Amino acid sequence: MQTKWLKWEVIAVVVAAIVMIGLLLIKPIVGLADNGDFERIMIQIGLAYPDPNEARVDKYFSFIHHLYAYVNPAAGDYVSSQLFLMVPALWIGKILPGPWFDIRVLAVEYIMIFLLALYLIVKLNKTNNKIVNGFLVTLTIVVFADIGYILYFNSMYGEAVTYVFLFLTIALGIQLARQKHPSIWLVILFYISAIMLACSKTQYTPAGFIAALLTIRLWFIRKDKVWRSVIVSMTALLLILSFICYKSSPAWIDKINIYQTVFYGVLKDSPNPEQDLRDLGVDPELAVNAGTHFWSNAAIPQEDPRLHKELYNKIKFPDIAKFYLTHPQRFWSKLEATAEYAWTIRPSVDGVAFLGNYEKKDNPVPATQVETFSLWSHVKEQYHPNGFIWIVLLYVLYGLGILLEYRRAKTHSERLIPDIFTAVAIIGMISYVVPFVGSGEGDFAKHLFLFTVCLDVMLVSGIWWLAKGRLQ
Repeated sequence: MQTKWLKWEVIAVVVAAIVMIGLLLIKPIVGLADNGDFERIMIQIGLAYPDPNEARVDKYFSFIHHLYAYVNPAAGDYVSSQLFLMVPALWIGKILPGPWFDIRVLAVEYIMIFLLALYLIVKLNKTNNKIVNGFLVTLTIVVFADIGYILYFNSMYGEAVTYVFLFLTIALGIQLARQKHPSIWLVILFYISAIMLACSKTQYTPAGFIAALLTIRLWFIRKDKVWRSVIVSMTALLLILSFICYKSSPAWIDKINIYQTVFYGVLKDSPNPEQDLRDLGVDPELAVNAGTHFWSNAAIPQEDPRLHKELYNKIKFPDIAKFYLTHPQRFWSKLEATAEYAWTIRPSVDGVAFLGNYEKKDNPVPATQVETFSLWSHVKEQYHPNGFIWIVLLYVLYGLGILLEYRRAKTHSERLIPDIFTAVAIIGMISYVVPFVGSGEGDFAKHLFLFTVCLDVMLVSGIWWLAKGRLQ
């Protein structure tokens, strides 16, 4: 007989914890090397690399660092909900013995949030069939505890925040739907989780606006004034903070992204770069930079006054969106180009991962990748279908399942669950388009992170749905 504690949600948490602790917290420590993004948050909280004289080739891309020096924090212009996890981790790190900050403290925070979400998801969705439950729990852990995803936990990339709070938002949303009388505190936690998700990175702020649409359903779940006052207040907070996060993108980042999206996006592989620039309202003589990115050698240097006058001060992201809407063939070509990276979990270029996973002392070969618990990563990379049309087909099938759930649902609480998974699909598609509209084709695999996660959520949730409906 099954004991009280030996439940599927407990089994899932224990197994996932063993996997993540074994991979991330026990030496040799693995993680994801810095591509240059870490320091924009490190300077704000007071961290620095332990060796100020370390060679650039070792500091970036090639190797990870799990120890960081404490320094005085400095003013910064990077706004992210990641700070709400970094600061407590820093406090804990200073309490622990030793003069260094250990990145594993941050990883423990991510692991705890992920395990909480996993516990709720399994508890709220398990079936009455032991074999089915065993299969579904195994599938969920194999996919979402894949090393390609959890490597972010031992890093300072905002994607780790995105990852754990996407799952927590889904889990809390399902919990709201399953409670007969949802609590005020639970809905507040749901909105806080959605805020953490939306504000984890500027490019993910659309998730906040999509999550806010769930307010329509939540409004009708309870009719008392306190509930509806909280719903309105928290929705307003979600929208305001998402907007602030979007608008707070530093000017230097916007400049880089504008260059990338024009020269390494619109003009990359363009049959007529000069005409494209005319259509954008930009001097066609700048077409000599077509196909270059912000850090490459270009005929017109990236800081040339002509670029400031004709490009950085003139072009905005709505102009890029308008260009693609008025050039449907070009839009489709970018959708196809994006599809090449849509199934890749690890940051890579032409199928080769370029961010190292080991410290130099543990593996001196630059950009070496850890292969433990990477079954799902390899399956996706080796056996995925080619072309955007397959993604469209997946969305169509997923949409049909959602429609069936809407037909079965009789109450607003029951309809909240398909609402949540519809939101996941919409967030995924927006995250598919935002990279090439917002930053061209540079670092495609990493910029498609949220889409990749949403795609896996759609696949796994679809299998859970089929199993619950057909196999129990």
